[in-house]
Amino acid sequence: MTGPETGKPRQANEYQRIRAAESRIEFTLAGLMTFLIAGTFVYVHLLFKPIVPTANLMAWTWSMGLVIFMLFLVPGIVLIRRPDDLEIATVWARVGSVVTALFDLAVASTVWLFFPHISEQLQLLMVVFFCATISAQVISTAEAIANISFGVVAIFGSTALFFLQSDSSYAVSLAVFLIAYGALMIGVALTLKYAVRSAIQSRLKAEEASAELVVALGQAQKARDDRTTFIAAASHDLRQPLQAAMLFFQQLSMNPKAHLRARAEDGVRQAFQEANALLDRMLEHLRLESGTMPTAICAVDLGPLISTLAAEHEVIARNAGIRLQAFGGSYRVRTDPHLLSRILRNLLHNACTHAQGERLLILTRRMGNRVRLYVIDDGVGFDENADACFQPYMQGAVARGKAQGMGLGLAVSREMARLVGGSLELDLRWTSGAAIFIDLPLLAEVRPKSSSRIAQAIGRKALANLRIIVIDDDEGARTALATLLGLIAAEVRAVGTLRELEALEGSPADLIISDWHLADGQHGDAAVALAVRKWPGIAAVFITGDGSPETLQTMSSSQIPVLWKPTNIDELGAIVGKRMTN
Repeated sequence: MTGPETGKPRQANEYQRIRAAESRIEFTLAGLMTFLIAGTFVYVHLLFKPIVPTANLMAWTWSMGLVIFMLFLVPGIVLIRRPDDLEIATVWARVGSVVTALFDLAVASTVWLFFPHISEQLQLLMVVFFCATISAQVISTAEAIANISFGVVAIFGSTALFFLQSDSSYAVSLAVFLIAYGALMIGVALTLKYAVRSAIQSRLKAEEASAELVVALGQAQKARDDRTTFIAAASHDLRQPLQAAMLFFQQLSMNPKAHLRARAEDGVRQAFQEANALLDRMLEHLRLESGTMPTAICAVDLGPLISTLAAEHEVIARNAGIRLQAFGGSYRVRTDPHLLSRILRNLLHNACTHAQGERLLILTRRMGNRVRLYVIDDGVGFDENADACFQPYMQGAVARGKAQGMGLGLAVSREMARLVGGSLELDLRWTSGAAIFIDLPLLAEVRPKSSSRIAQAIGRKALANLRIIVIDDDEGARTALATLLGLIAAEVRAVGTLRELEALEGSPADLIISDWHLADGQHGDAAVALAVRKWPGIAAVFITGDGSPETLQTMSSSQIPVLWKPTNIDELGAIVGKRMTN
């Protein structure tokens, strides 16, 4: 059944579902009882045929025969058609009530058509049949109290009234008995009704709980499968660059030729950059799933941002045999510049790795009050399952053939685009490769300036002249980071515990870099709080390799910048430069 306005299938409410379940029970039992009624009908007809006037007998036979036919027909239709709960509750339950009322009237007519012409013994026999009829009705339709009450009044009321009008010596006693028996049957029906309804409600709740459990188990299974896929893909993909780095390291130690050693050094650096990019994508996926990805929406000029990213990927594209061109335009949009950069890096990385094309374009196009930022290549493009490639852990044919990547880049990029106020889609009109665009809200069109404003200190230069505190309970990581920072910063002091941090004396500090997980179950927020008490105004940065939702949520709420291991010194410098400027 459909709604009159929406045309959509209507759903039964809880009452209708219960009433439908009751009606199914009624139809089943009524169908079985009808066989007994039919047999009794034939017996009564044959018994009274020589006694009752033909006109009375035929009137009763036709009326009762028609009702018995309907008593067979209605349950049969319900059994064959198997209507839904809504149809049973709103249509067939009402039809069944009408047929039951007609049956009660046909039985009650027996009193006025037969009783004046038969003996007292046959009258008492018919009273027994009437009691059996009401009892059967209570058993088969206990939920229909209105029908049972109507039957009691119609059948027992007619019988009691007939006897009270007769001159029989037991008329009053019999009338009182029938009234009392009818009241008893109504009481029994009420008790059965509440018992049956309670049982049906319990059954429906159990079915709902079972259905919810099946859904929950399915979701748990999917989550487990996704996690297994994630771990397997991560393990495989991280082994690739780490294996390359190990081989390049062996070349460094074994090869005496300087130019080959320099090439091996570049190979090590590139392998670690690829491993770091893989870790970034995994971490972004976890942060998006846990809802802890921070955003900072502001006005962003697309021209400089696109130019920077194009320059960053120029060498990568050239090594892949691709000519990269960028046309940033002069549009200003409202978005998060960091996340938008991450999205574009993912798209450019995918194009350079999987497209197998010769040209790669970044361009912008105004569409009303929005701007579309396109990344277009002339490579192999997507197959007919293009939409699936935007789902987590799904890859295109080229990536699957290379056994390369985890299938997270496009899924992460689409979710990031939603966070920054836009959307990421595939332009299906482009058939010679792939055209993916990000749709962003336009703020204004700006003219390029002849001289840019003084930029904030970026990269490792932002760390120069700073007095830095490093706290990490891992001695190797602590020593490596402190030694590297010591080549740039004015002063670096490294400690492993909060007690050692408390004991530090001497010159003030400008920045504390704290691992999130510290010794004795302590966390980085305790280290930052202690440092702020010792050196008011000190800036702070967390570093961690823990991507669990609980940790992500806690760190996100602290409003302190977070760097994910393995830490890049230039990325650390960029974050510190922005933090110190603010």
